[in-house]
Amino acid sequence: MPQQDTAQAPNNLLSRIWYSIFRASPLPHSDRRPYQSLFNTLILHFRPRMVPEKTLEFTLTWGLGGMAVVLMMLSIGTGLLLKFVYQPFPDRAYDSIIILQNDILFGQFVRNIHHWSGNFLLIIVFLHLLMAFLPDHAKAI
Repeated sequence: MPQQDTAQAPNNLLSRIWYSIFRASPLPHSDRRPYQSLFNTLILHFRPRMVPEKTLEFTLTWGLGGMAVVLMMLSIGTGLLLKFVYQPFPDRAYDSIIILQNDILFGQFVRNIHHWSGNFLLIIVFLHLLMAFLPDHAKAI
């Protein structure tokens, strides 16, 4: 059975999806370590060997994705801080929010940051997906 050339573009939908996830052969060569093939696949997924030069602009590569990462880390960080105060029981939940807002230093600020970073994260991820799936129309956004 001849080996499949990975430099060729696959022609049907399932093989294009498989090729976009696993750029190299899924089975490692005998002279490689088993994890090296998967690691190289991850690297090539983020930065393939050949891309059009106009797609390497900072705003297209890291703009919305970087904002999404920052907002996600902000949501996780403030969520961990809120976890120390909030009590998720029906009879104590409302009281714990009132205590958080009124009695804890910067409690309302941390809650607002958590709320707004979550809302902005939804918008940024939506725009990021639009740019990924509609790359020709991304300049209009």
